[in-house]
Amino acid sequence: ALPWEDLEPEPGVYQWDLADQMVEAAAAEGLSVMLWVFPTARGSGLGDGGLPVWALHEPSIDRHGKPGNFPCIWSPFYRKHYFDFLEALTRRYAHDDRVSRFIYDFGNSDFAYTYHYYGDRGDLFDYSPHEQKAFSAWLEKNAVPLTDISRRWGQTFQRYDEVPVPYAEQTGAWLLYDRFRVWGVHQGIKAAASIIERCAPDKAP
Repeated sequence: ALPWEDLEPEPGVYQWDLADQMVEAAAAEGLSVMLWVFPTARGSGLGDGGLPVWALHEPSIDRHGKPGNFPCIWSPFYRKHYFDFLEALTRRYAHDDRVSRFIYDFGNSDFAYTYHYYGDRGDLFDYSPHEQKAFSAWLEKNAVPLTDISRRWGQTFQRYDEVPVPYAEQTGAWLLYDRFRVWGVHQGIKAAASIIERCAPDKAP
């Protein structure tokens, strides 16, 4: 597994020393290499850091307004820099016979908006503006009736862009939000996988 923060300490500044050393060490032992990038939340327990501090430019936000330890997955800043990083890494090793596979994740699907490793379900919510905008757009794209949304939220909405991310105790609303959240993570994973398919199709997982 490659820690993103060690390979891109500053936006757009790549340092490949660690990755090169890993590939060389494995090859010296006669092993093929699979490069796995997993942008886990900072302080998750899966690494010293995980994603770079600078990647938290547009973080997830809890219900009390506290910034989280993972970016909003709809943050344009996060998406641009993360996908650019994945493409730079893929192109670097696309034709390196010592590397057999690339495996890319997008946001930890178990705690994409976490504040504590494997915290309760309430930690899976994100009240940032980018999240709310993406959620309301998803509701409209899927033609979820505003009457149904109003019933679930217990208040009347005239437009989709008025619909907020629900609280954990709003069970009916939460079921809709959870569907959106899972779909959102899957869309990110598909985008990450498409980079491999485009730049190194013979090394797709």
